[in-house]
Amino acid sequence: MVAFSLSFKRSVLIAALALSITGCGAAQASRPAPPASSSATATHTKKTHKSKGIHVKGAVTSISASKLIVKTKTGTVFTFTLSSHTKYREKKKPINSAQIKTGETVAVAARHRKSSLVARVVRLL
Repeated sequence: MVAFSLSFKRSVLIAALALSITGCGAAQASRPAPPASSSATATHTKKTHKSKGIHVKGAVTSISASKLIVKTKTGTVFTFTLSSHTKYREKKKPINSAQIKTGETVAVAARHRKSSLVARVVRLL
């Protein structure tokens, strides 16, 4: 068995300790700088959060073929866009939009689309 000197053991220990503190060289490599943009209004394109839908319960103040306006108990008024994909339900059974009248209570599940709220499901309560 080969005997190592105390100074060699100490230098190996110091090197191992330094490597564990600083990390390995591959992990220390810096990322390349992003390319310079000629536009001063460049924006970050990665979405930072996912848009969640909203759920609103209230009284129908107005309904047409393309719009539904609902007023909640707190007085907040929501205007929803109705599309061909909007589903209408009453007690889990499908109904048509003509069965929803002004003054009735509804629950609306909607998504944000551009600058409007698009109703996905309108439930008559």
